[in-house]
Amino acid sequence: MRLGADDRHGQQFEGIIELITLHEVLAVDAEALALCVALEESLFARAEFEARSAPIREALLARVYTYPDDDSARLVLADHLLEQGDAQGEFIMLQCSSQPDEARVRELLGKHSDAWQVPLGPLVAPAYTRFERGFPVAVQMNVERRPLLPLPSPGPAWGTVREIDWEWSGPPEAAAWLAHPHVHGLQHLRRTRAVIGRRLGAHGLGVQRLELQGRLVVEAPEIFTTLSGLPRLTWVDIPNADLCDVALCATSPIARRLERFTLSVRRNWTLAATPSEPVTVSVTLLERERRGQLAAAIRDAVGFGNRGLRIASQTELNHEERQLLRNAATACKHVEWM
Repeated sequence: MRLGADDRHGQQFEGIIELITLHEVLAVDAEALALCVALEESLFARAEFEARSAPIREALLARVYTYPDDDSARLVLADHLLEQGDAQGEFIMLQCSSQPDEARVRELLGKHSDAWQVPLGPLVAPAYTRFERGFPVAVQMNVERRPLLPLPSPGPAWGTVREIDWEWSGPPEAAAWLAHPHVHGLQHLRRTRAVIGRRLGAHGLGVQRLELQGRLVVEAPEIFTTLSGLPRLTWVDIPNADLCDVALCATSPIARRLERFTLSVRRNWTLAATPSEPVTVSVTLLERERRGQLAAAIRDAVGFGNRGLRIASQTELNHEERQLLRNAATACKHVEWM
């Protein structure tokens, strides 16, 4: 255990050790021996202090993990860590401040971020973790190289994590792993495989936003029905989707419950549904050759609501092409062209 930089005995003792190492002294005089004794006593006192403090620290950490929205618990822990010279105490204080010293925050992260992620275990990629209020809040999973190994149970430190990026990897059993009580703060799942997503509803997770990937109509045609088991789910994103994914969601029990549903089909067209808003569906045609697909998507999207439709195109459409899209939107009460 290294003493603080302002510990006079510690500094003097380090100087003596350096001299001995360089063979610049042949014997240790009485003053040096006295300093060694003082240092030993200081280290012993520090060890006793840390032993007494450990239960307090663990109890405060447990409260932070259990109640991640409670800043008072974090600030009490920060005070305790500062008393022990632990840099995480300063880090918590800085990130909880209304005007933090961002340069100092970056400096502390550069020195300690890897160590502060150790309690999360081996499943995260340290370089991509985002901290808020002193603790990890968003992580990227690093499970691609563990395809045959079971996921180790998440520890209490996962209580502060709100966002998990699966990076299109992970076994189907990941859905059950996410249901562990220690992952109780989870709100947002990014880049989640369909084989995981289809199982989420069975666990009633508190996920609010979900990004899906995969051939849903082949791998999980019932996925949006099963997702109705997520009581807080209000936002679904599907990048690199298929045309049929619009109908899969629009005809499901969650279609009108969602606040937002976004979908993009490669670089051809995009669709965004907001069932509770006056403009229920917005579409953008990126490649005019795919106008027939977009027309089909507009017809399917009526399942999200038909109060309003907004149509935009990155290329100029002729009369025939506009008429094709206009005919697809006959069920909509109001159509806007951008």
